Amino acid sequence: IEESSKVRIRSLYPTIIALDSGGLFAKLKQLPRESSFDVQTPTAIASVRGTEYRTTFIGGETEIYNVSDSDVTVFGVDATGKKVEAQSVILRNSQKTQVQMRGIAPNQPRRMEERDFSPVKHARERIEGRIQQNIEQGRMGRIQGIRQIESGEWKSKPRDENMARIRQGAPRPEGMGERREGMGERRQGPGEQ
Repeated sequence: IEESSKVRIRSLYPTIIALDSGGLFAKLKQLPRESSFDVQTPTAIASVRGTEYRTTFIGGETEIYNVSDSDVTVFGVDATGKKVEAQSVILRNSQKTQVQMRGIAPNQPRRMEERDFSPVKHARERIEGRIQQNIEQGRMGRIQGIRQIESGEWKSKPRDENMARIRQGAPRPEGMGERREGMGERRQGPGEQ
C-alpha cells in the first residue's frame, strides 16, 4: 500500500480490495481454484489469478500497470460501481491502461514507459526488505501450499483434537498455552444456576 492511500478489505475469499485513493502494488504467486483477487476503485476493477501489478486511483482516474507474465483483466464499472463484463481489456506484461470515469470502458492497453517502472521497483524492494526483516526476526509463519488450502489440510487438526481432549479433562500438551481466566468459559445468565 503506497503512502497516503486509503484501502479497505471488502472480502477475504474471494479477495476484494477497495482502493479509494492512492496506490497499491499486488504481488501474487498463485490462488486456489475458483478464487480471485480484485482491486476495485471507483472507476474500475482489476482482476487476476496470480501476477504482479500496480493500481492507482488519483484525481478521479484509475491506472493499472502489469509487470509480470500473467494477464490482468481490467473492467469498467457502471454508475453503481458494478463490474461491466463488456467493458474490459487484458493487460499483458509491461502494459498499462486508464479508466477515466464510471460508465467508460478502459483505454486500450499501451506499452509502459520507463518512468512507470520506478514505483513498481520501489514497492518490490520494500516488500523484499520486509520479508527479509521478518525472516531475520523469526517472524515468518509456515506458508501453506495451494493443494493444502484447496483440500482443507491447512486447518489445524492437531490443535483442534488437543482442544477437544482438554475440554474432556485431559492435561494440556506441552507447548500449549494455559487457559486464561474468562477465556472459553460460558458465564451464567440471569436466573440460571
